[in-house]
Amino acid sequence: MDNDNLPEPETVVNYDATNIAKLGSLLRNHLLAIKLKTEPGSLRKIGREINISHTYLSEFRDGKAISLNIMNRLANHFGYRYYIENYVEDGNDMGLNHTKN
Repeated sequence: MDNDNLPEPETVVNYDATNIAKLGSLLRNHLLAIKLKTEPGSLRKIGREINISHTYLSEFRDGKAISLNIMNRLANHFGYRYYIENYVEDGNDMGLNHTKN
């Protein structure tokens, strides 16, 4: 690895998640905490704010898959930072089948 391209220590960002599985888990836990701590209708409010059905959010919270686009909306809404990078491992797949963790 070329160390000349590494960021200076003061520019390194702390991320809440560094892969899709961790981001999904973080968001699900946040939605579950909202369910346990707040009044009914909280998912409706979040859904309106990010333009997603509260039913869809509820299903995601309970384990259903969700698109990265919607995960991004939730992460931005909750103030989470994440880093997910696609890369080419062997030069043949154009980075479509690998996620760097």
